[in-house]
Amino acid sequence: MRVEEYLDYRAKLKGIDRKDRPRRIAYCLESCRVREVGRRLLGTLSKGYRQRVGLADAMLADRQS
Repeated sequence: MRVEEYLDYRAKLKGIDRKDRPRRIAYCLESCRVREVGRRLLGTLSKGYRQRVGLADAMLADRQS
């Protein structure tokens, strides 16, 4: 699964409204500095990038973003 697909999947699980998902995902990708690897497969990322993706996942549920 690619990073952006993973974050979209996780946003669905967290109940984030469909129209808000692209904006929230873009914000989290940018904030965690993983936008440049958004199209890469999760399994090909270094441990550091995987941790950043995990942080982006956690930030999806933050209602302030």
